[in-house]
Amino acid sequence: MTGDLYKSLRVALKVSIKELSDKLGISEKYISMLEAEKRPVSELQSRKMIKLFENTTEEILSKDELYKKAMNI
Repeated sequence: MTGDLYKSLRVALKVSIKELSDKLGISEKYISMLEAEKRPVSELQSRKMIKLFENTTEEILSKDELYKKAMNI
């Protein structure tokens, strides 16, 4: 998952960086760095994001090539 997709998911789901930080247990600064692609989104962070918004993100994620590869689609 790219930082751009990570941000797109958060925005599409109307979740603030603060809310996401609280839900995922990572700092707001780290989320900002992921979204700005200053840090790579790890498989663990991708899975946490997917699990958190499981039912609402599947359609969006199914279009992401890295997600497809990770999920063997």
